[in-house]
Amino acid sequence: MYEAAIAHNLTRFLLVLCISLAVATLPRVFGWFRQVPYTLMLVIVGLGLAFIDVRFVELSPLPDSDDLSAASLV
Repeated sequence: MYEAAIAHNLTRFLLVLCISLAVATLPRVFGWFRQVPYTLMLVIVGLGLAFIDVRFVELSPLPDSDDLSAASLV
């Protein structure tokens, strides 16, 4: 069970790493990308991925109100 979750999370991490490394190599391949800051390129790529609805992180649902009250007692 844990191995499958680790493999799934590792796959997502490696995908994000590949995308960020691809963005980092753009200025080396295309000279005119050197004028654009790296952070701005990451934001543009992130917006593009959000536009096509690529999700690297699955957000868990909010805990029940019972869980919150039990956590506050600890």
